[in-house]
Amino acid sequence: MDREKYSDAETSFRTALDGYRKQLGADHAFTLTAMGNLCSDLTLQKKFNEAEGVCRNALEGRRRTLGEDHRATLMSIDTFGVFFLAARRLPEAESTFREAFERRRRVLGPDNSNTLISMGHLGEAILDRGRVQEAAQLLQGAVERAKETLPATDLTLPNLLTKWGRCLLAMRRNEEAKSTLQEAVGLYTKRLSPEDSRIRNAERLLAKVD
Repeated sequence: MDREKYSDAETSFRTALDGYRKQLGADHAFTLTAMGNLCSDLTLQKKFNEAEGVCRNALEGRRRTLGEDHRATLMSIDTFGVFFLAARRLPEAESTFREAFERRRRVLGPDNSNTLISMGHLGEAILDRGRVQEAAQLLQGAVERAKETLPATDLTLPNLLTKWGRCLLAMRRNEEAKSTLQEAVGLYTKRLSPEDSRIRNAERLLAKVD
């Protein structure tokens, strides 16, 4: 189901990108947005060879036209980090997410949802590199900030709870992991359809709790 969905999306994103590039030029905002969408979709499909070039071009285009600290540029930096994480290029993922987090924290503030997303991504990359305690500090801090500052409808919190639950599992703090992942599933279920991949991911982690 997801594979078919992403493949259909890829066709749509390619059509949009080709049209915008021809009509508006390679550096137009619509063109770069379509390029970023294609980058994310190719990453989800694990088409890493092509995805890297698309992600890099989208980021370079936004840096060139919008500047280093524009919100769209910061989004492209974080998206490139997602590519590196999915491709298991963990040192590059960590450095890219660190750049996104530090820039977003400075430009958007420490409690902005996008800042917290990058904070969570950075913690996830560090966790995957085996530095569990360092990851725990970041992920727990991100969850605490999200609970304090974000509205209940914001899906950033269950996203961070899922990452924090995974970290708790790595530390063998199973009871805390269970309650954290149950909270994530509960929040997701209020906002998403049951077949959404984010719910399934949290449920898969929950199934690992002894």
